[in-house]
Amino acid sequence: MVVARVFGKSSSEAIQRENDRLAALQQLDLLDTPRDEGFERIVRLIKQIFSIDIGIVSLIDAHRQWYKACSGLSADEVSLEDTFCRCVVDCDEPVIVQDATKDARFSKHSAVTGEDHIRFYAGVPLRTKAGHMIGTVCAIDRRPRSFSTRDLSILDELAGAAMDRIELMHSAATDSLTEAMTRRAFKQEADQLISLALRHQHDLSCIAFDIDHFKQVNDTHGHAAGDAVLKAVASICKATLRAGDLFGRIGGEEFAIILPHVDREGGVAVAEKLRAAIAGQLIAMITVR
Repeated sequence: MVVARVFGKSSSEAIQRENDRLAALQQLDLLDTPRDEGFERIVRLIKQIFSIDIGIVSLIDAHRQWYKACSGLSADEVSLEDTFCRCVVDCDEPVIVQDATKDARFSKHSAVTGEDHIRFYAGVPLRTKAGHMIGTVCAIDRRPRSFSTRDLSILDELAGAAMDRIELMHSAATDSLTEAMTRRAFKQEADQLISLALRHQHDLSCIAFDIDHFKQVNDTHGHAAGDAVLKAVASICKATLRAGDLFGRIGGEEFAIILPHVDREGGVAVAEKLRAAIAGQLIAMITVR
């Protein structure tokens, strides 16, 4: 379970909401990924449409705000406590600050008093279809300014475009049946992790396996039963593996796993744990012919 501090909130409901939000963000697997031209285009549009200095598409983790795309600032991330977007997390709704020097919440903020010289901020939630706020889309300026209802509507539309792109990228990288990574996405991520392990001389283990007698299941009980088996196996793997491990479906009934910072002995132990869990799983099914 993810446990995170919830700014300004103490209820169990708020903590659960924050945990759900962080789980949704983690599932998208977008943090610390390379810059993407689609998101860069959105922040350029923000600057052009509103004639401002800074546009940002950000993802908000438990304690930091990471910029998926940013135009006008040099940083890649900031502590969540050091950002205006903390208020968007608190309120779970858009936040507009016309002049930060006259706003008691921000007048002594380092981004206001320091070299960034921030005066205006407008931020809207970046929200999944399930309703989880995973980040923000921001328009920021070094001069005080107003922001109309129409302006806010436009910024919200741009946030919607950013979310559409995030979900498109996620669907292209995720197998629709098992929710494991697709073969292509798995290979891309695995190549990066293997390269890092070689460069820094870190341990890394790989597990590849298929499902015994899977064709017999399909032939005897039908493809719906086969799909149920695939989903059950994938569910066991995802529940067993760590957040930083890679899990992909690389063939019909073939799966692969990358375990960063795990040596051969540890990899064998994980493989055996998975084998035992899968072997002990009972799968209810209806024969379809």
